[in-house]
Order: sequence, then C-alpha cells, then structure tokens
Amino acid sequence: MKRADYKLLGEILVEEGFIKKEDLEIALKRKKREKKMLGEILLEMGSLKEEELVQVLSLQFGSSYLPLDNYEIDFQIVKRFPQDIIEKYKIIPIDIIGNILTIVTFDPSNLELEELENVLGFDIQVFICTKSEFERALKKIKQNVSSG
Repeated sequence: MKRADYKLLGEILVEEGFIKKEDLEIALKRKKREKKMLGEILLEMGSLKEEELVQVLSLQFGSSYLPLDNYEIDFQIVKRFPQDIIEKYKIIPIDIIGNILTIVTFDPSNLELEELENVLGFDIQVFICTKSEFERALKKIKQNVSSG
C-alpha cells in the first residue's frame, strides 16, 4: 500500500513522541537479527502499545483506524470471499457499496492494493485495526463460516 507521505515508521514514532530514539535504535538492531517487523519488536519490548502503533500506521499510510472489537462483522459479506484469500492478504472484508469493498488489516505495509483489487474485483478502501483485534475477528469468522 502506498504511503501518504513517505516516512519510516521509526521516524514517525520518535517525531510524534511515542518512543525514544534509544528504543528505536535497540529495536532496529533486533529487527536485523530477528527478521520481525519494527512495530512487533517495539510491542514486545514494551516501548509501544498496540493502539499507539495503529495510530502511527494510520498517519503513515493515510488510512483510518477502525476499532474492530466495536464493529459488527457482516458474515454474509465475509462469506463472499475465499478464506484463503482473507488469510493470505491478512484482510477482513467488512462492507460493500457499489464497486467499493471496505477492508480492515493490521499490516498495511505489505498490502498490494492493485493486486488485491484484481483478485477480488473491487476498488478497495482500507482501514487499520490492531493485530489482536484482527485475530479475534478472524477467530469469530472461522467459527461462523464453519458452523454456517
């Protein structure tokens, strides 16, 4: 997904006062060693909260935060899309209006919008949620899809 105004996540986190420069340096060293995403490492270090990470990702990617725990998922919309596509792209389809599909993801950095639009056949509007919200919603979806 294209960033609204390209700045690195770490840069934004320090500029906005979410983390200290020293924490960023430690996390970047760990990132090279552990091959994890920077946000994930900062969460593990306790330097950042999930809600803060989502707030900064929203700034970085120009998408709004949608608190998925407070959102009623329409399983009829979700069932229109193959489960493997949902899991591969780490998305949850939540609304369709005309030819616009609204999705939620916790990781917009790896989202190839053009590819996804071609695969799904819709123009896509993206919202961001926390990883834990995403995992809880995905669990509900799997339970609903398998029972219905």
